[in-house]
Amino acid sequence: MSKKVLFSFFIASISFIVVEPLAYFAGQYLQEKGVFYRPTVGSSYSSYLVYRDPVVGWPAPSSYGAGDRDRTGSRIVPAFPDPDEHEACISIYGNSFTWSSDVASEHAWGNVLAQWANCRVANYGVGGYGTDQAYLRFKNNEMDSAPIVILGYLSENIMRNITQYRDLVYAHGGLGFKPRFIFDENGRFTLIRLPTIAASEYIQFVHHPERYLEHDYFAPGGPAGIRRLDFPYVWSVAMAFRHFIIQTKIKGVPWYADFYQSDHPSQALPIATRILGMFEQEARSRGKQPLIVIYPTVLDLLYYQKEKVWIYQNLIDDLHSHAIEPLNIGIGMIDYIGDRDPWQLYTDHSAHYNRAGYELVAKLVYDFLINHRIMSRN
Repeated sequence: MSKKVLFSFFIASISFIVVEPLAYFAGQYLQEKGVFYRPTVGSSYSSYLVYRDPVVGWPAPSSYGAGDRDRTGSRIVPAFPDPDEHEACISIYGNSFTWSSDVASEHAWGNVLAQWANCRVANYGVGGYGTDQAYLRFKNNEMDSAPIVILGYLSENIMRNITQYRDLVYAHGGLGFKPRFIFDENGRFTLIRLPTIAASEYIQFVHHPERYLEHDYFAPGGPAGIRRLDFPYVWSVAMAFRHFIIQTKIKGVPWYADFYQSDHPSQALPIATRILGMFEQEARSRGKQPLIVIYPTVLDLLYYQKEKVWIYQNLIDDLHSHAIEPLNIGIGMIDYIGDRDPWQLYTDHSAHYNRAGYELVAKLVYDFLINHRIMSRN
């Protein structure tokens, strides 16, 4: 009997010695993909506290009038570069797809739209923004006098709206602290302001963000399935299958798809709907004509080509129930590419639109504005 026990122990030990290193390297790979949380110390945290935007986090107000931004905070509009000489007829808000990352300012879709509309289009898009930040930037931008205002919504934003620290969603995101909205215990829609972590606590925060971010759905150890890569690594890797990225890979859907379910525990869908509704109300209260533009990722187009369903259809339905008609750019893109590879509209390295993709966005927005008589053809 003792020989059998010793033999079993020997086999288990050998298996552990062989499997544990394999699990460690598998864990390292998954950590690079954001499945495991890896503490990343951002540079110059003390400087960040001084220069950050106190409401939305970034960009720093001191960057206005420098680089690619004019004094109003808009991206430079080559067609109408001087905001003092040319008053904007349209203003646009959102993330990097609104800013038009990966192309020069002259090819940004806002500038292309300005050329077709023959008037300045102020571009207040900011890379990495959630819908909450874009809405707050519009709400607090008293310099915006444009009669038409557009909020760009990327399908991935469904996740950005439920985090307070973008490094938890996008590995190595840096010093991306942000505000977010929640439904409190009384059902009220409440703004949770930008987290303020003292410089003396920053290192502690990096290693244990869950102790500081009470309202971040993606905090390690929380319901999103994000964990740390700890010994024993076999157990860590096994538990990683709870992570939403792994789950969506198994289902064969985009990594943010589950967050569009109405019963998702994060409440991401009703939160996104409420923010977009507040944007609509804020714009109309200021005498502006609002438009919500939904940008598809390449994953959305690939999924639609296969299933003929938009991952974000529940959001569109919710907006329709509130008498809000968004412009789903995906429809025009599918009409344009048909069954061809959607990557022809995106850059290979970042999955942003390329020059042709942004030009198509400008055309679809311009046609919508004309066809719905929001503006007249010039």
